[in-house]
Amino acid sequence: MGCGPSTVLPGHAEAETMVPEGADVLRACFLLCLKVDVYQPKYANIKMTFAMKPCPTGAGFVEGYGVGTMFEGKNAMGAPERRTIKELVPLQKIVMETHDLRMTYSTSLDVSSGACKLSYAFDGYGMGLFQRQL
Repeated sequence: MGCGPSTVLPGHAEAETMVPEGADVLRACFLLCLKVDVYQPKYANIKMTFAMKPCPTGAGFVEGYGVGTMFEGKNAMGAPERRTIKELVPLQKIVMETHDLRMTYSTSLDVSSGACKLSYAFDGYGMGLFQRQL
């Protein structure tokens, strides 16, 4: 999935891809969005993973994920890093924030093909500079 700079907003970049049909593809895409940005090493030279702190009881969608879920770790320089889910619409949208960066994941089902459209957007200082991020 490629990420291109916005021609409108210098602090915005976005990408999208279609995931072929499959068993419960929308739910699978949504769960991927919850976990992909916080549980994988970013690049070979920047191994960054996070520990998850569940959202308040009763506010979760699945497995403790919901508004208020926090992910804590350390960035490449060893400084503390925290991401927090600020908005969650089950099977549709997840918004996470860290410092002055906002990450928005969106999923939707294409009824005609059965595929899942998976979208990702960065909003924050310098994010419009990304050419190929995802």
